[in-house]
Amino acid sequence: MSRIALIVTFCCLLTAPALWAQDQFLYEPFVPIRFKENIDVKGFNELETYKLSEEEFLLIGKKNKSYTDGLRLYYLKKENDRFKVKFSTHGQGESYYLNPYFFQTQEGHRIVIAEIGTEYSWGVHVFSIQDSGMIDVGFLNLAGTRPPENYPASILQQMDIYQKGTQILFEFRGTVLLQPGQIEQKQRNGRKFSYIFDGKTLDLVEK
Repeated sequence: MSRIALIVTFCCLLTAPALWAQDQFLYEPFVPIRFKENIDVKGFNELETYKLSEEEFLLIGKKNKSYTDGLRLYYLKKENDRFKVKFSTHGQGESYYLNPYFFQTQEGHRIVIAEIGTEYSWGVHVFSIQDSGMIDVGFLNLAGTRPPENYPASILQQMDIYQKGTQILFEFRGTVLLQPGQIEQKQRNGRKFSYIFDGKTLDLVEK
């Protein structure tokens, strides 16, 4: 190999990580408008109303008649000058709360992290907002920890989320509890694993 070819190859190796990093975008928090008075949707009892855009709303509440009990999240989008429920979760059973947190990348990707639990966190549901509507990414059955004991607390402060191509990556820091509050609960180093959503399935990946 010539000297020039060696130099070119070396330069490519140095710049490759930077090029790869450019494809990975951090999800950062954003705060939508929260209405003081809920909008009225037939068949639902609303507790919280969030305006995501002029054509989108996200609501937390309960369905008046449903085969699953508990709080649920539902997404409304404007269609033919009317807002329609385009997506709804199942009721969350005995969970005391369903707290939504909103994130977006500089490229415009948006997700909603909805935490459930009672006296402690059960984990978080993840939903992606796309042009076609909202999709269910999956459930992260894990919690963070709160000192001095490993109490199952919100994972939000110990989690970073990235968009890489069509994938969504979930990275963690510190001590994390898998299956919090369950018999199978396990304590893990958060940096030893991650979750990856490939557009169809959400998988735990060991490092």
